Amino acid sequence: MVANPRFGVEDLVLLERIVEVMREKSTARQGPHVNPWAIPLLVTALAAAVWLASKIDSPGLAVLATVNALACGAGIIRSIVNGLRPVATVFFTFSFAWLGVAPIIQISESTVAWGDGAALYDPMRVATALALNLAGTVAFFAGVEFTRARYNKRSFVHPYPMPAGRIRPWVLFAVIVLGIALMPIAIQANGGLASLFLTRAELSAQRAELGNSYDEIGGPAHALTVLLPGSLAIVGALLCIYAIQGRWTSFMQIRVAHFVGLCVACVSLVLFSNPIANSRFTAAAAFGTLFLAWIRPRSARWGYLFAGFMLIATLLIYPLANVFRSQTFNVWTGTEAFTSPDFDGFQQVINTLDYVSDYGHTWGIHILSGIGFFVPRSIWAAKAEPASEAIAANAGYVFTNLSLPIHAEFYLEFGWLGLLAGMAVLGIVAGRLDGAWLKAPGTKAAMVAPYVAFAMLGVIRGPIGGATPVWGAVVVLLMLGITSREKTSSPELVEAAERNTALK
Repeated sequence: MVANPRFGVEDLVLLERIVEVMREKSTARQGPHVNPWAIPLLVTALAAAVWLASKIDSPGLAVLATVNALACGAGIIRSIVNGLRPVATVFFTFSFAWLGVAPIIQISESTVAWGDGAALYDPMRVATALALNLAGTVAFFAGVEFTRARYNKRSFVHPYPMPAGRIRPWVLFAVIVLGIALMPIAIQANGGLASLFLTRAELSAQRAELGNSYDEIGGPAHALTVLLPGSLAIVGALLCIYAIQGRWTSFMQIRVAHFVGLCVACVSLVLFSNPIANSRFTAAAAFGTLFLAWIRPRSARWGYLFAGFMLIATLLIYPLANVFRSQTFNVWTGTEAFTSPDFDGFQQVINTLDYVSDYGHTWGIHILSGIGFFVPRSIWAAKAEPASEAIAANAGYVFTNLSLPIHAEFYLEFGWLGLLAGMAVLGIVAGRLDGAWLKAPGTKAAMVAPYVAFAMLGVIRGPIGGATPVWGAVVVLLMLGITSREKTSSPELVEAAERNTALK
């Protein structure tokens, strides 16, 4: 027998998938598999939640806060024990820190962000806010599990384990060229190259001094010089990575155009998405996405590592990264960090309840305005401002550019049913992307999943009107740049597809 000289990465991945299918069939005969780490991790999460809530005087509030933190912990465990599901993992880890741990500490310390002591005066209002948090977590969990059950019922094996031939060259070319063209314009609008590495407060002051602030030049021009360069860089880098992976057998197989495009995109990311001059969510979405796309971690071991890193990042690094916000280098540690402006989500949930009590539900205008972020106000006069601004203004805050958790915005728009339905749909989307990430790595959904995973940080924090222009443009461009069906007809891939079909 003559060895096949063309045996490559596709064949190795195919063999790996054969072993996985055989293991799945063996597991199906033996009954449901329970990961041995699941129970110890769940008990640890329960103990941590109970310990955190032990300082809350009201037993009812303590139970609600503990159950929500435990639900987030259970979600983390479900997202990693049988393979990394990045979108759900990011959702549950950030929710655990931002809407699980932070409310417990704020209630026990009787202190919330921005020094708003009145937010916690009404126990019934606080209890309702905790119930909103719990309902959002459970609805998202249910959506994820619904989609997960549907994936587990079918033995789907995608014939192309690598994303070969799925990148539209003209979209990749247009994204890179447009990014290069916008680069000098954006640099000049922001005050020069050095200005892109100032703190966020300094850069905002620089733009205002140059007459290039959002209020002076308007949304479209602001998006063109501030948001779009970073979005194009993420899309260009991802498409180049997928194009390189699709042809990968050795370094010699990398096309010069893809390598140069990746280098240009990475330079643009450093300029327009660095954590010094940009929000932590922007930087995490940019560089975290590239890590997931390049490494493609899927195993349970990677799940533990990824979840551990995300917990450290959200509980420790996230408040410490506030050092880049301004020249004052404010750093909060210990319980003080969880009552700082970085964790204003819970009080904004409370403020949402006040707003609905005063004015009623808004019936979708803020979500619709967020989805239509690309429509100028000159055309759409009734276009609403981000919902968080109205919520903060109603609470009497001078500074209104605050967060608004997505489940609270669903409640603001459509009440309890809207919250449950919206979070369930979000969970279904996350489950769909995570299922493709694990079981269909060559599909469009799997290739979009790395960005959506880290964009989930901004989605959770909200508001929709403020977050959608940032991640919405990237998702749309990625959907345009990735085809739904394989176009290549190389003999190796055709042979791999035929053999894989025979396995099924």
